Amino acid sequence: MPRQAAVLCGGRGTRLRPHTDTTPKPMVEVANRPFLEHLLGQLAEQGIVRFVLMTGHLGEQIHEHFGTGSRWGWDIRY
Repeated sequence: MPRQAAVLCGGRGTRLRPHTDTTPKPMVEVANRPFLEHLLGQLAEQGIVRFVLMTGHLGEQIHEHFGTGSRWGWDIRY
């Protein structure tokens, strides 16, 4: 079983405009949480809690929200 996951988070999200004009695509909210938080949570349920987030467009917002991941018991690198 994999112990870590690399997640691509760098797209501009042009098809999701205007939602992605000021918000990175992975941070668009779904059910009151960023999509990326749902994704990482599902991976964590499978035992994967180490993540490498490969950010791009507006990536600082992703880093600000998730930080090191300790809030969720995850280990996040960028």
